[in-house]
Amino acid sequence: MFKKNKGLLIGILATITSISTLFPLIKKQIAIDEPKNNNDLVDENQKIVDIVNEIINNYDTKDFPNIIKDKEELEELIKEGDKNKIEDKVKELKEKIENFVDDFNKKSEDLAINFFEGYKNIDLYNNELANNDLRNSSFLKNDLLGWNVNDKIREEIINASLKYFTSETQEETIKVKTEEEFNKLINEAYKIDLDNWKNPKIPNISKQKIEDKYLSVIFETSRVLRKHILENFREGVKFISESRFVLPNNIWFQMMNKTFGYFALNNKQAKEYSLEYINSLKLDDYNAKNGWVIPNDKDLFTPNENYMLYYSDFWPVWSLNKEKGLYWSLYPYFAYAYLYNDILDAENTILQPDQEMNYFEFVKNNEDKFVYNKELLLEDFLSRESYDWYLETKQNWFDNPAKLEELLENKKLEFSFNVFEVINLNWIPYTPKQKEVIRHQNISVLNYKYFEEAVSLFDEIIRNKVLELKEKLKSKKIELEKDELQNQEIIDKINKLLVFPEYDQIQETLMKKYDMFKDGFINKAEEILK
Repeated sequence: MFKKNKGLLIGILATITSISTLFPLIKKQIAIDEPKNNNDLVDENQKIVDIVNEIINNYDTKDFPNIIKDKEELEELIKEGDKNKIEDKVKELKEKIENFVDDFNKKSEDLAINFFEGYKNIDLYNNELANNDLRNSSFLKNDLLGWNVNDKIREEIINASLKYFTSETQEETIKVKTEEEFNKLINEAYKIDLDNWKNPKIPNISKQKIEDKYLSVIFETSRVLRKHILENFREGVKFISESRFVLPNNIWFQMMNKTFGYFALNNKQAKEYSLEYINSLKLDDYNAKNGWVIPNDKDLFTPNENYMLYYSDFWPVWSLNKEKGLYWSLYPYFAYAYLYNDILDAENTILQPDQEMNYFEFVKNNEDKFVYNKELLLEDFLSRESYDWYLETKQNWFDNPAKLEELLENKKLEFSFNVFEVINLNWIPYTPKQKEVIRHQNISVLNYKYFEEAVSLFDEIIRNKVLELKEKLKSKKIELEKDELQNQEIIDKINKLLVFPEYDQIQETLMKKYDMFKDGFINKAEEILK
């Protein structure tokens, strides 16, 4: 009997234990199924109002005017406490906010992608792109002259632009090199995420602020490119000038004629001035007997008819009816840099006769700014026109044919980053066919090899001169040491020169290296050896 009762008792206890174990779960389920109390609903609705207020205060919602109206109506309903109407209005307001967020995220992403399309294509040194149209996006590439620093340019743009960003993620957007990385960072930095209304992600950076950030980067790009382009012209001018006295005369004449169309014929007309004729000349043709002479600085860099016939009101008048002879040259850009220490704006500059016979001067045709103007300000880029050019469509900053004709008239700023442009093209009666021919007839690129060979030869001549002078100084020192006491002062000078760095040890652009060795070694060595 006791055993039976004992078993029954154990069963009852087990049942009680099971029920007590399940009770908290049952209680929890009941709590879940219970409707929210009024305080919870009020808090949740107020959270939605707060989110909407945050968006209204930090973003432009003018294209979604009902958002403010519905938000205000919801606030009134919350005061009245009408649950059914509140629920309907919350649903309606959420839908409108989500539509705004979808629109904002899409437009911001498009804007950023359009920016990246231009930003990733900054390629300042590319000979092919310096001869692909009447407006060309690139400078000439030459390693010795330092016309090759695309990576350095990118770093300078980044460093100059960091001040426009307020978080590490934003900063990273201009450092990455792939579109995939860029898009990921853009979403992280600017995208609104309301997937969880209880924990929304709202960066509070409006589309206007995003526009301004990246238009500011483009402004800094114009400043960095201006600096390098002007330095390139200065290096080119210095090389053209100094190489007159370093290179063999015929090599210099050939370089200037074939690369720039420059005829160093003092008061003597060439047989012809077409591209065909220039290309037909041999190295032996460039001699004093045929009238070739080294010009002075004025004739080298001041536009004149003696040395460069195409510096005229009708350039190139001699070959208007001979399409194979048509060409254009980059030389006016180098001359302009020499004369004005600035970048030629070919679109707004014309040539007018100077008071002196056969000379011309560059004259600004109007007051319009172009993208490489020294006086260009950030505010010039924070404009609707700038947005239309750079961020409205996915295109290259250097030229946007779709926008070009629209902006050429009545514009205050020429936005295209093109580096070179045919000077005076609009003032010359070319036929459409001739214009099509000349598009890819940039003589400075077509015959670039003559310039490159001349630069290499210049470098080789200076290197050999340094080596030769060092050997002569060593011999001179041995000779002077026979009477060391009397010659100690000059021996000391020689010793200082003998420890001057080796030519190839100096990692500088050619003309900076040339100045360093000319002033610091060559001139002093030659003075001692006299």
